[in-house]
Amino acid sequence: MEEGFGQFRAPPESHLEFSGQAQDLLGYLEEVVEYGKAQGIMDTLSLVQIAIDEAPPLTRKLWCFLIVNIPVLEQWDSFEALVTLQYPEIKPAKDILKHFEEFYSYLNEACHSELSSVPALGDYLRQF
Repeated sequence: MEEGFGQFRAPPESHLEFSGQAQDLLGYLEEVVEYGKAQGIMDTLSLVQIAIDEAPPLTRKLWCFLIVNIPVLEQWDSFEALVTLQYPEIKPAKDILKHFEEFYSYLNEACHSELSSVPALGDYLRQF
């Protein structure tokens, strides 16, 4: 048997669990960060993917919808703030006003875009 084979190990399975309940959210998000650190994973997209993968099915759908509809997700704190907004019964852990304003600004721009309706899109495409 060659010595090199013993050096490679599969990452341990994640034992992260989120109940879907608001009171468990902040603890779950902290566990995701700790799990990422233990695995050497600190980039935002990977942490978000871990958080989504280990969430209950309906929560997973909601969070996927949220991240698809924001322009850029650059920091874990942005994801954490956005997710926290979905649980009004808990006090947000971070200052989320800045993130909310960015998200609202993006939605406002999207609604007033020249291509925000099917007829407008059709007119645009007919030009080509």
